[in-house]
Amino acid sequence: MRKRCKRTHYATYGFDAVAHAIAGAAITDKKALDQLKLRDLSSLDAILTGNGGIQEWSDLTTSMNICETMANNGVGPEALEDCALAQQELLNAAKRYEKSRVMGLTGNGIKAIRSMLEYHDLQRQSIQRSDYEKYIDITLKRIKSKAPEVEEV
Repeated sequence: MRKRCKRTHYATYGFDAVAHAIAGAAITDKKALDQLKLRDLSSLDAILTGNGGIQEWSDLTTSMNICETMANNGVGPEALEDCALAQQELLNAAKRYEKSRVMGLTGNGIKAIRSMLEYHDLQRQSIQRSDYEKYIDITLKRIKSKAPEVEEV
């Protein structure tokens, strides 16, 4: 009897490697970008109307962190100023929420967050999907490693 390999062989039926590579190399489709933008804007709107909570705050914080990572790595570096203002405003909103259970933003903070979201949308449109996923992964690793610039709330 012949020896058999113990390595697991996964079925590749229905898997198109070429289509997968093209999808990763292509710029993200408009429908997916619109869904991401809608989620960001609806989170901001919920906070502005007084219905925002931890989930909406988390959505905005995630977008801000990814935008900042992309800007630090050379994709839209002009967004860094608005990211810093948005970060400070989101930290203040979290402190305010802990005290009064109401999520609120100041006028300058709203402008900074809207501007940051616009920059982030432009960043998403200008790079490949695989690069965007790489920046998301970098951001998550920086947060998990508790890098010096990461602020815990």
